[in-house]
Amino acid sequence: MKLGVNRKSGHNWSLVSVLSGSIIKSGEFSLEWEPKEGQLNIKKSGKVYWKSRKLGRNGFFENIPVNVQDMYEYNIVSNKDEDSFALKVKDDQNYKKIVGWELDWTGRLTSDEGEIGNADVLLI
Repeated sequence: MKLGVNRKSGHNWSLVSVLSGSIIKSGEFSLEWEPKEGQLNIKKSGKVYWKSRKLGRNGFFENIPVNVQDMYEYNIVSNKDEDSFALKVKDDQNYKKIVGWELDWTGRLTSDEGEIGNADVLLI
């Protein structure tokens, strides 16, 4: 999964929620990379409702449970061409090879390992 912006093309990468459990259209919530702060944000109609907080020296975001992050490798790019955050599953036999982050219509961000963030919690 990749989030951010390509400065050459202007293309933005984000994870967008569905409209509802039964309507598979783009919803109000989005997960975006904030390069200046170095954190992930869940937004609703452009307003920040949740922040991952910064990536620590230990390689984990402050507001995401460690058990959820333990299986991922993060790659952050910041240069004249792009500002982006990408994650992939670590090369380990114990982990699935597919990144399964889902942002639902309520602003809840989850993975197979549990809740990552929730717009209802307002951790900003």
